Amino acid sequence: MLSVVSFASFAQKDIDASGKMIVQKQEIEESELPAEVMATIKKDYSDFKVDDAEKLMKDGETYYQVELEKFLRDEEKVFSADGQLRDDVSYWN
Repeated sequence: MLSVVSFASFAQKDIDASGKMIVQKQEIEESELPAEVMATIKKDYSDFKVDDAEKLMKDGETYYQVELEKFLRDEEKVFSADGQLRDDVSYWN
């Protein structure tokens, strides 16, 4: 597996030996998160603020991974584009 990092808009990819992209992530602004994701964060994590947001493309699907921050506590969550929390998709560092 090969990891490729681009610093233009900070994108990171993992590519297998055949050249097929396995996973890709790109940093995005909080304002670029889908409204459904923001609604879930406001409802379920109202006392947290969004510290980092990334768009994650994996297995043909698009997810949004978000680092949420609250005094002395951070949480890393992955959401589908429709705002559903996805515990079955690992947060990719």
